[in-house]
Amino acid sequence: MSAAAEQGKAPQGACAQTRYRDQVVVVTGAASGIGRALARGFAAEGARVAILDVNRSGAEETLTQCPESRAYLCDVANVRDVQASFLAIDEELGPCDVLVNNAGVAPVDPAVNERQAEDFRAALRGEERLSLQATSTLSDERWDRTLKIHLYGTFHCTREALRRMEPRRRGAILNIASTSALRGQAPTPDYSAAKGGIVSFTKSVALEVIRRRDPRQRSRPRLDRDADERELRRERAPLPARPDPPGPVRDARRGHSVRAASLLAGGELHGRPDHQPERRALHVSFGVRGDPTLS
Repeated sequence: MSAAAEQGKAPQGACAQTRYRDQVVVVTGAASGIGRALARGFAAEGARVAILDVNRSGAEETLTQCPESRAYLCDVANVRDVQASFLAIDEELGPCDVLVNNAGVAPVDPAVNERQAEDFRAALRGEERLSLQATSTLSDERWDRTLKIHLYGTFHCTREALRRMEPRRRGAILNIASTSALRGQAPTPDYSAAKGGIVSFTKSVALEVIRRRDPRQRSRPRLDRDADERELRRERAPLPARPDPPGPVRDARRGHSVRAASLLAGGELHGRPDHQPERRALHVSFGVRGDPTLS
């Protein structure tokens, strides 16, 4: 699959905001839903947005709402697709400043859903509850597909983004995870495993790239994990906490509100418990203090 790009046009009456002016933001899974809302939000704040998706028509529709942006046909589970898309983005928009790993699938097994409904009815009646058989009936094909899109896709795009961010010592990555990563989700063990991997991967990358910040803003190198975590907390703690995440993230979550727990690298943006389904975004950033990238 080759990367295909088209030029976006500014929507009528677009508000001229400049927070992300001259920033290149890559959003995966941007043909619909949260991905589209994020792409629109970043574009409205001045970013040049690279819209990545396997859904060509959806990506092109998103493109009409994002000025100075481009759409790329890209399967994030396919490493060659990802590499080709990032090379095209380099040429047409510039190197990636912000990456949002949003692409994913929500696998559904009707038989498991029916067993879950019956389990709920049995619980109400006080009867014996049986296994959903979600894991014992899960196919290798679905397991592989779910992990490749969520976890491999996040890795493929993060690797390409870091190859462009690290030499410049600046950038930000936002990974969309889920509370299923921590507490599990009985009907979809594959989805929970993939999101759990994203959580751990994000935190590992955050601990790694904190070393690439401006050396004037960090103490001597640390080698052990506990020291790294203490250093990470110490260096990021002086930055003011925000009651809300960055504008595009907040706007994308309307109806599923989120707030920034902190600006700690690798920190989490939690969904409020009164909104379901709750999702979780994990943030990696590094660079000189004051950089506009998700700061």
